[in-house]
Amino acid sequence: MNGDERVWRSSYPVRTDEIGIGGAAAATALLSYMQDAAAQHARALGFSLGRLAQDGLSWVLVRMRIRFVRFPAWGECVQVETWPSRIERLLARRDFLLRGAAGEELARATSNWLMMRLSNRRPARLPQGFLGMALPDRPPALDPAPEELSRNFPAEEAFGVQTRLSDCDVNRHVNHIRYVEWMLEAVPPDLRQGRQLAEMDVGFRAESVFGDAIDCKRGSADSGEVLHLLQRRSDGKALALGRSTWV
Repeated sequence: MNGDERVWRSSYPVRTDEIGIGGAAAATALLSYMQDAAAQHARALGFSLGRLAQDGLSWVLVRMRIRFVRFPAWGECVQVETWPSRIERLLARRDFLLRGAAGEELARATSNWLMMRLSNRRPARLPQGFLGMALPDRPPALDPAPEELSRNFPAEEAFGVQTRLSDCDVNRHVNHIRYVEWMLEAVPPDLRQGRQLAEMDVGFRAESVFGDAIDCKRGSADSGEVLHLLQRRSDGKALALGRSTWV
């Protein structure tokens, strides 16, 4: 396999239903493009969700950090480039670079993935054939997050949600984009005024399923930084932690 086959490129026009109140694509739209590009690339490499399910396995996202430069407008074409940047025994790192039609940078991201056994929802070793697919000599899109996210901060509840069937994906758990959507919804409106989302760092800690009641909490918004906690109401378990930066 040559290096070109280990870099995947897809194009996505920004649709009407992806535009927010400011007239530009929502952050979750860009996350959706990245998710689709990663899934298409995994299928091309022979490690699609359908193929893995035959062996009782699936992919699970555990951490994502994304830096936004500009949010595209309706009708713009977004070019997504993605590649596996590092492979370990249990962890696969995938990077992303998003550009506009003229080639200008829109966003860049790095993500960490585990392979999960469907029978017990526990991590599994990556298949031997996947271990040689990384491009370690290619510059990373972003450096890994400098520190672990912590739930040890004074948090106030912004709102609560009850998960719907439409929130769940093929793994029968809530899709990670919903987690990010709820975090961003918890940002105070006065902080958004005159600011743009510059960076999101999210750690995905546990699954949630249809019917779960989830409390969406936020912490300090000092200097344009908001801390996030999604917590299952029934047992208090942290489902996801995050940090959003607004400039």
